[in-house]
Amino acid sequence: MITDHEIIYTETQQLPKWTWIFFLLPTFLFSGIAYVQIVLDREIGNQPMSDTGVIIMTLLFGFLIPGLLVCMKARIVITKHEMIISILPIYKKSIILESITYIKQIGIKPIQEFGGWGIRWNGKKQGLIMQGDEGVEIGISNGKSLVISSRNAEKIYNALNENWKLNRHSKK
Repeated sequence: MITDHEIIYTETQQLPKWTWIFFLLPTFLFSGIAYVQIVLDREIGNQPMSDTGVIIMTLLFGFLIPGLLVCMKARIVITKHEMIISILPIYKKSIILESITYIKQIGIKPIQEFGGWGIRWNGKKQGLIMQGDEGVEIGISNGKSLVISSRNAEKIYNALNENWKLNRHSKK
């Protein structure tokens, strides 16, 4: 458990507001299907789902999952010895600063480089791509690299770099 006095930097991010349209489309689609089948009493398709099935699908895929995605928040926490990135409750990763081989500030093109936003892989790098077109790339001793986008990329870079150097020098 990390205490507040150990935290050097923390940041919370959400997906850009305009991406919500992709999560709201299923809500409208499933709501429309439910309206037509239950309220207007017209079955949809050759093998229509039962009314109970339509209600369950509408609640799950029309409201619950899109609602969770819209409310999803990423958190970045940097302490003296580690960096923790998480999208709770689905993802959490801790990187010990001693395992970092390099840190650099970079520009990011979310769609071209990672195919969008969220927890992404592009074959070479893993990314936590949420906000901004700048970020930090971190090389890890296992040969992998991690990219974190942020509107505060310089603050993340400075907090990581300062403590990474301190950890490296204390090892020698």
